[in-house]
Amino acid sequence: RMHDPTTVDRQGGDRGSQYRSLILFANDAQRTTAEKMKAEAQASGRWKAPIATEIAALTRFYPAESDHQDYLERNPGGYTCHWVRD
Repeated sequence: RMHDPTTVDRQGGDRGSQYRSLILFANDAQRTTAEKMKAEAQASGRWKAPIATEIAALTRFYPAESDHQDYLERNPGGYTCHWVRD
């Protein structure tokens, strides 16, 4: 409810591939679940545009830099795209 899965490389005013809608899976069961949930979301009719969420294998994980850790706790009004949608 805090994410628009129909935007490509964007959430709110933030733009770039790092803001894309993405589900990473670590195994086949997770991939199957992600694909099922994406299909259910699209079929729900809740969004007028197609669901743009990518589904990809997790190959590497890098922790974000320290200034990105606990960002919203340190900057309560920090993200314009973080609001609960009906």
